[in-house]
Amino acid sequence: MVCFRPITDENVKITRQKEKLPLIVEEQKVGSGSYNIVYNAVAKKSCGKQSGNKYIFRRSKDAIESLKVFKQEIKMAVRMAKLKAGPEIYKVGLDKNEKSFILMEHYPSSLRKAIETKGKRPRWKEIEKELKKAIYKMAEGGIFCSDLKFRNVVARRQAAAGAAKWEMKLIDFGDDFCSFSENIYLPQKNVKNFISKNKNKVDLTDLLYCSMMIMMSINSERTRTRFYGNDKPLFSSEIKSMPLDVKISALLLIGKGDSKTGMRKPISQARHYYPKPLPNTDKIYEILTGETLKK
Repeated sequence: MVCFRPITDENVKITRQKEKLPLIVEEQKVGSGSYNIVYNAVAKKSCGKQSGNKYIFRRSKDAIESLKVFKQEIKMAVRMAKLKAGPEIYKVGLDKNEKSFILMEHYPSSLRKAIETKGKRPRWKEIEKELKKAIYKMAEGGIFCSDLKFRNVVARRQAAAGAAKWEMKLIDFGDDFCSFSENIYLPQKNVKNFISKNKNKVDLTDLLYCSMMIMMSINSERTRTRFYGNDKPLFSSEIKSMPLDVKISALLLIGKGDSKTGMRKPISQARHYYPKPLPNTDKIYEILTGETLKK
């Protein structure tokens, strides 16, 4: 018997779970955020070959207010899994109390916790390599998210020939901070229309990629200075190497970008996580690259 298969339909139907899932969910939580609590779970014996398989079980703290918002998050999560940039999603739905849940592929910790584990933390170059790959795939999939931080990255260490290898995936796609590209606006213009009218034809994937690298980098500065003080800011060289028009458009999206689905302005996240004042996006670029952007 196979109890859980990866969901591949981005528009999977969200239903109320009538029967208990064949899972043993641990009582002790392994993490929590503003809206959700995360637990480890194990498949029951009735699942046959899957018996004993580990999963991550995420449940909302309260009954969900909007099914539409939850559907968008699931659509993004399933797309990210298909792009190999997010963990596999096995089950989604609502419990009897209208609380939402997601059953996903097991990763033992967030990247933040892995970094805080003395003696086993990944090297800065490993983090940069894995996250560049995931963020680019996310951009290719037409997803933008400003809440990119190490707590929203899951990580696991795998044995490899000669050394351990880290695998990292992106999670958590709430509508407060994430949107599909077709719903994003740059000062009253749809992002796709903005790009089509730009004389140098800024590539949409490059725009999203650059914007999210900048957001992940500025959101991780506090952790970098604490644990990796001798290394440059995350993606510093990659951001500097992007075409000028892409960088200008990315900073415009971060500073003034809006969404018809209610996404907060990305710069608000940067100001929340960076320990010093950030008057504008030019200052963000200067902090990350050490240079002033010439427009």
